[in-house]
Amino acid sequence: MFLKDRLKQQQSEDAVIEPVRRWILSPDLTPTESDLRTMDPDIQDLYAQRATLEVKDGVLYHQFLRATGEIDYYQVVVPRTLRTDFIDAVHCGSLNGHLGTQKTQQRLKEVAYWRGWMLDVQFHVARCHLCGR
Repeated sequence: MFLKDRLKQQQSEDAVIEPVRRWILSPDLTPTESDLRTMDPDIQDLYAQRATLEVKDGVLYHQFLRATGEIDYYQVVVPRTLRTDFIDAVHCGSLNGHLGTQKTQQRLKEVAYWRGWMLDVQFHVARCHLCGR
């Protein structure tokens, strides 16, 4: 339960996730197209995916869809403050053992989403002191 509460709190404090989550919950608060164009590109990108976003129990999720359009699984939309924690949990968690870039990306994709996540994993693994040995 702690993780979910922390995730909700961090999403609510994230400058990109919070407005989009609010718009998903209250469509009448959605900005106009012209207002949206003046906002952060990360907000624009996330909002453009609104058809695949869903708020469940206060947490914003991204639906990963199969080629048929069916939902394969849900990915947590990860706030900036928790991204390193998510990568660490997948890359060097007690059950994973410092996976390489591709395996880390594959595992992370099954649970988390943010714009640029693949590149973040690539940099993280490249900086890993144990993997560099």
